[in-house]
Amino acid sequence: RRVRGGQARRFYLRLRKAALTLQANLRMHRHRAYFLRVRHAVLLLQRQRRALLRKRRASATRIQSNYRRMVAMGELRRARKAVVKVQAVVRQKACRRQYLIDLAESKEQAKLENQVRALQ
Repeated sequence: RRVRGGQARRFYLRLRKAALTLQANLRMHRHRAYFLRVRHAVLLLQRQRRALLRKRRASATRIQSNYRRMVAMGELRRARKAVVKVQAVVRQKACRRQYLIDLAESKEQAKLENQVRALQ
């Protein structure tokens, strides 16, 4: 009787351990599946958020580069105007100098012609 009771007890304990192991594995599987679903959802949200931030950062960079380009173009325009003005002044002085030389030569020529006419 005691032998059979010991065997029955060991059998019961083995069955109980097997049932507990099955229950634990089932709980683990359910929690793991839930964890993976939540993790996937979180990763998806993070990916979307980071993509949005990248897009905003790219937009801000584009705006900044366009602004810098506009400023640089304005400076270039001002510098070009200044250079054209300097060139105009230099050319004006050169032309005026040449004009005065030509005027003096013209007056000298007219004077010589008047003297030649007077001698005739």
